[in-house]
Amino acid sequence: MVESDRGNLSIVGSFKKSVPDPDFKLWLTSSISISDRNMGYCMTGSLDRGSKSAHSYQTTHFAVIRQQQHQPNRY
Repeated sequence: MVESDRGNLSIVGSFKKSVPDPDFKLWLTSSISISDRNMGYCMTGSLDRGSKSAHSYQTTHFAVIRQQQHQPNRY
């Protein structure tokens, strides 16, 4: 996981520990549009999956992180 000073976060990983090359890359940013903010998101980005045969990555999913909804204490 690498965080930059501009609000970007990248996570690179693999599903099997025996494979040295990463299987996926998750890219997130906190620099989002007003409409994304209004829908309750605090970060948006994409998930890229690796293709071992083509030795490249393809974007497969759009990723969003919702803002935490603060709930009043019941205690």
